[in-house]
Amino acid sequence: MKTSGEIGPFCVVSYGTPESQVTYKGKTYYVCCSSCRKEFLATPEKYIKEYEEMLAKLKKERGEKKP
Repeated sequence: MKTSGEIGPFCVVSYGTPESQVTYKGKTYYVCCSSCRKEFLATPEKYIKEYEEMLAKLKKERGEKKP
């Protein structure tokens, strides 16, 4: 359950609305469809890096906007 101010979850590939989970190296990620699941499993490190960069950017933007 999300709490106020929490970001995500998003699909790790398309950043869309998550529909299912996929686990990689013991960590759970979310995907929106079977195509995104296949893409993620083909190159997980690529998508994890991009996803974490996107989340860091969103958190930074939110932090800068707070009074």
